[in-house]
Amino acid sequence: MLIEFPSPEMRTVGLVTQRFRASDTGEELAAVYVPTTPNPTSGYVEIVPVERLVWLDWTLNEAIQFIVSAGVISPETVKYRTTGHPDPQGSPPPIIPDQS
Repeated sequence: MLIEFPSPEMRTVGLVTQRFRASDTGEELAAVYVPTTPNPTSGYVEIVPVERLVWLDWTLNEAIQFIVSAGVISPETVKYRTTGHPDPQGSPPPIIPDQS
């Protein structure tokens, strides 16, 4: 998925590692690991409101390839602006296993 970073007009790839609720507002939040390029084992975690996430239909492998290759290897399309939870039931989108 994508988060707004480093400004609202820009996006970066992140991996949702946990979802929880804010104790003060009840808002649904996500812990998002943002790996760095070219070494995805270094990075940082941001807490982001789920409604501000852009959910991608990329597989985990596609996301990692994109990150490690600095964007050289990427799917042909990317959803860029559609935010909010894709599933009204509140479950995160599935990680799509590679068919190769």
